[in-house]
Amino acid sequence: MSSKDITLKKQLQISLPMGFEQLVNVLMTVIDTFVVGILGATAIAEVGAMGTILNILFILPNTIFISNNVMIANYIGSKNRSAIKITLGNSIVLGLFSSILLGIITFFISPVLPGLFNVPKEALVYLFIRLLGFSFLTVSTILSGYERTKGNAKFILYIKIVSLFINFILDVIVIKMGYGINGVALITVLIDLIVMIFLILKNMKDITLKIKYKVIKKIFYYIKWNTFERLITKVDFLIMNLIVANIGTLEYSVHVLLSQMVDIYRDFISGIQNGITINVGKIQGSRKYELYKQLKKVSYQIQKFFFVFAPLLIMIIAFIISKLYFKDSIQINIFYEIMPIIIINVILNIISIYYYAYLRGVKDFKFLANRNLISSILKIVVAFVFSYYFGVIGVWLSYFIYSFSQYYMSKKRYNRIRL
Repeated sequence: MSSKDITLKKQLQISLPMGFEQLVNVLMTVIDTFVVGILGATAIAEVGAMGTILNILFILPNTIFISNNVMIANYIGSKNRSAIKITLGNSIVLGLFSSILLGIITFFISPVLPGLFNVPKEALVYLFIRLLGFSFLTVSTILSGYERTKGNAKFILYIKIVSLFINFILDVIVIKMGYGINGVALITVLIDLIVMIFLILKNMKDITLKIKYKVIKKIFYYIKWNTFERLITKVDFLIMNLIVANIGTLEYSVHVLLSQMVDIYRDFISGIQNGITINVGKIQGSRKYELYKQLKKVSYQIQKFFFVFAPLLIMIIAFIISKLYFKDSIQINIFYEIMPIIIINVILNIISIYYYAYLRGVKDFKFLANRNLISSILKIVVAFVFSYYFGVIGVWLSYFIYSFSQYYMSKKRYNRIRL
């Protein structure tokens, strides 16, 4: 890795496909919800409620994916081929075991879930079908991350785009055939299975399925704080949904769609960050720390562009959603009252890109977990109090508090430990 390796063009070749891939991932969920919207507000609430539980479960593949990516990026930087294969194989084994265990636990606690979200018990069938594909999703997420880290981000993006179109077409078909939300869940599971099989076949030569305790222990060490960080975020998401669900059905239906719209820009920015994180990991592995100056410069150039692009994208998506999916005047009014808060959050997330990417790339997972704990507690308290006075608008005001506190703490930490 020379001083010429990190340029704006090369960084965008990594970050943009990862950003768009994250966008496609969210759009698959959004499409499920929008197609289900044909069935009415109750169906949207069912998918949103069970989706909240699934989001908590998806901590597993995402934490293994992030931890595995950073480790493999280090090994790519140090050119340690055997360590790459052993790490990838042990990550898959750990992912399979953990996903099956979590699926079984979720099945046994599922009877209490409909009551928590005030949705019909039939929503559990949707959850159970999705649980069948949990292991498929976990393995494909790990292997997708490996492909990105070794430079094949565009390839994974193309797979996701094809999956998106297939998902949309088949969702419409199963809804028209009367299979409802359960048919939508089954389509998602089938797509995850196909992608997993394809990626396993493609990367077979790079996987060493030989369990090594030291490697598992090292992976688990990085996963521990990464899991805690994401668990806090998901529990936060769950509590916010519970608060809004108890305000009213119309308010909750707006909240579900707004949350998924926010996921579009948040996950897109997360993908951009992941691309930068890969280069941070490679720099750490190669020990050519002088490249950080160039990476930071490139990252700031990216931030300037998205400072304009991301808010514009959100406004376009918001206009489309309001025209297509909100018929009740109360829903429309709530939607547009919350939009300014969302735009401010977009800006805060953009100016935080490099700080978040750097901290994750140097494996500062303990700080990131503690940061999330503090900001989430603050957010929940503010949401709980403000919901009494301002309803769902008050809940969304807490999101600004959350974003600002994360930005402030991350910048302060970066300035303390940067190389």
